[in-house]
Order: sequence, then structure tokens, then C-alpha cells
Amino acid sequence: MNLELRPEQQDVVNAVSAAFRAGHKRVMVSACCGFGKTELATAMLQATADNGKRGAFLADRRALVEQTVQRFDKYGLESGVIMADHHRFAPSKPIQVCSVQTLLRRRWPEANLLFIDEAHVLSDAVRKKLEAKDCYAVGLSATPLTKGLGKYFDVVVNAPTTNQMIERGRLVPLS
Repeated sequence: MNLELRPEQQDVVNAVSAAFRAGHKRVMVSACCGFGKTELATAMLQATADNGKRGAFLADRRALVEQTVQRFDKYGLESGVIMADHHRFAPSKPIQVCSVQTLLRRRWPEANLLFIDEAHVLSDAVRKKLEAKDCYAVGLSATPLTKGLGKYFDVVVNAPTTNQMIERGRLVPLS
């Protein structure tokens, strides 16, 4: 299946790209639940692979690793998985889906672009990786208001709010 981003998702991708071109290496994307943050990552990681570069998507729970792999598969983005005893361990693939807990005990994959899911909860290992500034990084969060995140991210890209997404018919209103 071919991934086509919605206009508001493409706007966020464009804003992240503009932030990178402006010299920022670590960008936080603030987007509500249901916005399609994983689709953003999928599109950008596909472009990374298409350009002969390497990328990684970090998740802090086993279920999120599996959901991400399923989403990547849905759109034809080949990936390896770095998670204990996972049958799709394939470190030579240019895109990796990684369990943060597994990375605590293993070597980090080589990556030009790193996505951090649930970036409002940063482990010490992820903090150290962000401090190194050795690759471009995008944090994804619906709640990026955790004290101290400004130390790890240079700029915030705000997606449309929940109310704006409801007004556009993208989300169902709570009743």
C-alpha cells in the first residue's frame, strides 16, 4: 500500500525538514493522539532509505515496537528489529525498529535519522544519544510538556490541535 500523507501531516514533515535545514538537529513534534505520528516517521524513514541513508525508530514498549513494525510493513518500508529474541533481527537493513530497553544492553544501530516515540519519557540512554548530536533526531509526543525536554530538543514543531483535527473531520469529537 502506498503511503499518502494528509495535508496537515505533510505540513509537519515540511516544518521538520525546514528545521533541519535551519541547523537544528533535534526536533520535537507535538501532535495529538490520532494525528498519525507513526505515518510521519514512516514517510521520513522511507525517504531516508531511498536516499541511501540509515534510520531508526525507538519505542519504549514491546507493543509499540510491534505496532510500528506492522505499520512499516503495511506501507512496504522494510525494517529490521532490535529487540530481545525478535524473529526479524536484521541489523544490515537500513531501517531499524528498536526497543529502548534492548538498546541499553546492545550497540546502537548506525542511523542518520532517529525517531523517538513517546519522547516525553526519555531514558538515560536516549538522553545520552541526543546529547551526542551525532545524527538528526525527531521526538514524537502528544504530551511534550515534560520539564527539561528543552535540553534535548532544539525546536518544537506543533501539529494542529485536537480541536482543529475535529473541526477538519480527521478525529471524532468526544461526547
